[in-house]
Amino acid sequence: MALHSTARAWRQALDRRLKDLGVGQAGWMAIATIAKADKPMSQTELAQSLNVEDPTMVSMIDRLAKAGFIVRVPSETDRRVKLIELTETGMQLYGKVKTEADAFRAEFLAQIDPQKLLAATEVLETLQASADSLAAGSPAAVSPAAVSSAAVSSAAVSSAAVSSGDPSS
Repeated sequence: MALHSTARAWRQALDRRLKDLGVGQAGWMAIATIAKADKPMSQTELAQSLNVEDPTMVSMIDRLAKAGFIVRVPSETDRRVKLIELTETGMQLYGKVKTEADAFRAEFLAQIDPQKLLAATEVLETLQASADSLAAGSPAAVSPAAVSSAAVSSAAVSSAAVSSGDPSS
């Protein structure tokens, strides 16, 4: 329950900070996910990343497209698929979201001992890997070594520079 409550409180507090940008929590989370992706994402991939159903994602994408933050681009390999890309306006909004999120994260985590933050991050990374494994239909046999470097790297970024830029973290 503490995980759920803390994650919810984090998103709500950040959402209050970002309210003047004209995009709600679901919108800025989608924009941040798109901005950080290695390649353009399909609507389905974006929905899966945000843990929402496809119909919910379609209406979100419609709103973001109407606001000029994203565009749908036909896939070169599958004409049924539309890829989502940020517009210049969307990239500018992401820059503002990232700046505010970084400042919020620094304030939010300022009182946490870096070693405790590292330990908590390692536990959360292991839980995430286990949940991902279970969701994929595999047994939840995730070794600590498999997530260790990712956890250490993530914790180091969070505790030192607080610069990962993911407002949904």
